Amino acid sequence: MTAATTAKVRGRNLIPSRAFIKERYGDDGWKRFLAAVNPRHRPIWDGPIAEWTWYDRAIDNDGTATLKKVFGGDDPDVIRRLAMRAARHHDRLYLRPILMLGGPHLLFRRAAALYEEYYQGGTLTLVDEGDRWARVVLDDDTAPATFCEESLPGFMEEIIRLSGRWPVVARQETCKRRGGARCALYAAWR
Repeated sequence: MTAATTAKVRGRNLIPSRAFIKERYGDDGWKRFLAAVNPRHRPIWDGPIAEWTWYDRAIDNDGTATLKKVFGGDDPDVIRRLAMRAARHHDRLYLRPILMLGGPHLLFRRAAALYEEYYQGGTLTLVDEGDRWARVVLDDDTAPATFCEESLPGFMEEIIRLSGRWPVVARQETCKRRGGARCALYAAWR
C-alpha cells in the first residue's frame, strides 16, 4: 500500500470546508461546487459527515481543487480564506485550550501531535522557534501544493491572530513540489 492509498483526513476537516462554501457562496455556489466535484465524492460532501471518522484524503484534496477551480477565478485567495475559516472552527472546538495555556508557541510545539489528529499519512514538525516566530516542516506526499502554499499559511495566520497576537505573517518558504528540499513554513507575530 502506498501513502496515497492510506492517507486519511478526519471528518472534522471536511465540515468547515462545507460550511465555508455555503456561507460564502450560498445555495447556488454549493450547487456549482457539487456539480464540479468528483462524482464519487459528491455523496460524502452532500451527506452527513462524521466528525471523528477518517475519510480518504483524496476527498479533501479534490474538494480543495474543485473550490479553487469553481471560485478561484473571482476569488484568488479562496483557499487561504477557507483555511482561515477552518482555523476559526477548530479554535472554537479544539484548539482554544492550547492557545489559552501557551499561545502560539505551545500550538507549534504540539504541531506533530495535532497534525496526526487531523491527517494520516504525513507529519508537521516544529524545527525552530524564537521569541515571536516559529518554523515548521511539512512532510506529507499526499498534500497538494496548495496545502503548503495557501492552506497551511492561512490556517497558521488565523490561529495566531485568534490567540490575540497581531500583526501576523505566515508564509511558505520552500516547497518540495516546486523543487525545494522540503516544505517549510514560517510564522511570525507580535
